[in-house]
Amino acid sequence: MIEQPIQKITNPGVYFTSDTKKIIDGGFVMPTFSVNTSFIQGFSFALNEFGRITTDGFGQISYPRIYAAGDSHAAFAEQLVHAASSGSKVASGIVREVAFANFGSFE
Repeated sequence: MIEQPIQKITNPGVYFTSDTKKIIDGGFVMPTFSVNTSFIQGFSFALNEFGRITTDGFGQISYPRIYAAGDSHAAFAEQLVHAASSGSKVASGIVREVAFANFGSFE
């Protein structure tokens, strides 16, 4: 396993930023993701062990009526499909909150 930044990939080699070249027949490239959560600095939101915002099943954070979706609360799998899915769950949570506020709990 080589864990170095890649400068370029050519046929038949991979050039790394450390000026190392490796001749390979195949391999896997895994991108490194980092999520910018600097916008929450100064707030005391509950964070998980990955530094992401902790939410309930509907995306509500530790403050009432504030929700988080997508990469800001997930621990892994920074993908568009995940962001869309968690956005849909947040929308359900907001509808649920508004319905309970206007019509009472159905429980």
